[in-house]
Amino acid sequence: MPRHKKLQVDSPDWVDKLAPNEDCLRSVAEDVYYAKALAEKAGAYQKPACIGKIKEAEKALKILENKKDPQDLRCSKGDKAARKFWEAKVCARAP
Repeated sequence: MPRHKKLQVDSPDWVDKLAPNEDCLRSVAEDVYYAKALAEKAGAYQKPACIGKIKEAEKALKILENKKDPQDLRCSKGDKAARKFWEAKVCARAP
């Protein structure tokens, strides 16, 4: 039996509407929203020690979601957001 169950995460509509030439953006966005769901589930938004990572992640997420920014910047910031949400999840699990 697997140690963890994979969360069912619904991505925003804009992710599903991305063109085929935007695979990087789609992949990064899916990672971000999954990592965000994990952080939320772990309680990172309620732990003061994790708030800095959450704020960094949310700031990068805003750039990912901004359709006016270039795709390479959005992908880069999306990678950062996913990493920071993941770090926040780990932070929330710390004793």
